[in-house]
Amino acid sequence: RLESYAGWMEDSSEDLMAKGPMTADSVRKAWEMWKMKISYDSQKRLVWWFDFEAIDLKECKHISPEDSLRLFVWLSHLIMFDENAQKNGLLFAEDLAK
Repeated sequence: RLESYAGWMEDSSEDLMAKGPMTADSVRKAWEMWKMKISYDSQKRLVWWFDFEAIDLKECKHISPEDSLRLFVWLSHLIMFDENAQKNGLLFAEDLAK
């Protein structure tokens, strides 16, 4: 998996970086549109909250697929290098509004 990831990052880096470095500020509009949250549970695991009902669908029209991809790549790196996630694991919680 690591080789596959590294190959994808190498192949995609030019497109991902076309708008400049991926930083919290550079992905903020997409983050605000997707309404995702990150926290820690009582066992110090990272929890990634994804609430589909909360997504700002009006703003979605103004966020490009590339900006959403940049957000998810930035976020995956934030999670991947999080010390608590490395030591204690991570949970992905989806709310499908059902």
